[in-house]
Amino acid sequence: MDSRYVDSRALDDNGVDSRYFDSRALNGNGEDSRYFDSRALDDNGVDSRYFDSRALNGNGEDSRYVDSRSMDDRSNDRDDNMVLNRDHGGIPMGPSHGCDNGKIGIEVDWDPKSTAEYTCDPGVVLKKDAKYEPKMVCERRPKSPLHICIKDRITYGDYLPISGSHRPVWPTFGTYRYLPPQRWLHGLEHAAILLVYHPCVDKKDLQPLIDLLRSCVRRHLITPYKKLSTSKPFALVNWGCKLEMSIPDVEKAKEFIMDRANKGLEPDVYYHGGYNTGLTKMAKVVSDVKDSTVCPSNKE
Repeated sequence: MDSRYVDSRALDDNGVDSRYFDSRALNGNGEDSRYFDSRALDDNGVDSRYFDSRALNGNGEDSRYVDSRSMDDRSNDRDDNMVLNRDHGGIPMGPSHGCDNGKIGIEVDWDPKSTAEYTCDPGVVLKKDAKYEPKMVCERRPKSPLHICIKDRITYGDYLPISGSHRPVWPTFGTYRYLPPQRWLHGLEHAAILLVYHPCVDKKDLQPLIDLLRSCVRRHLITPYKKLSTSKPFALVNWGCKLEMSIPDVEKAKEFIMDRANKGLEPDVYYHGGYNTGLTKMAKVVSDVKDSTVCPSNKE
């Protein structure tokens, strides 16, 4: 046998290669409790071992791990119990010392004091094209999901990145004043559905899409995004796939959500991440924290 992939000497009593998964660590729900345990979920569906929405301080931070009101060197200490053992270019996801904790140095992606990212500029005219037929477009080979520490800038060649490098700390699911792509891509990796819209759109046109997404899945992200085309100012995105719209099409949007929900490189990571700067509304549970039933209130 090729011992790089399977080694009979490493098999545990249940015939599982214990280098990657150990069936002896399963909890009563059949989960590997070293990395995830649904019994640890708090009332908001958050794995309270890593992030607990009930522990948020006045700045919206999980004060067990970081509290900008009393910031010192200890706030950036690494706790291996908080970092899931998954490599992306050698950097695991989750808060880690000297790399990314979702709070310090985040201005490199977006300065929370800036309003430019979500403000409609004077003179911008959106061009509605009633003849444009929305269709899902997917990358043949999505880009590598490398984790990049906050000290290094991340840039994208595409105006609407749908895969690629991102920060180790992923966002809390929900609606944002603004969420940079360096964070939303990590949410997409965890099977979130993203709704992005040009800040100049008519909010009456936008609201049906927001209502639909919130009623379909808990794992969603909503943010304005200025780099969208003025002729296609609405888009739904999942890891490696997108649906751009000139005029909101609720039926097409629902088809996209139904098709792409729970799809991502790591769909089993369904709890909230630790980045919540700009969060205005935390996502609520729709069917359950795993989104086992998609669009339950829209079932015909």
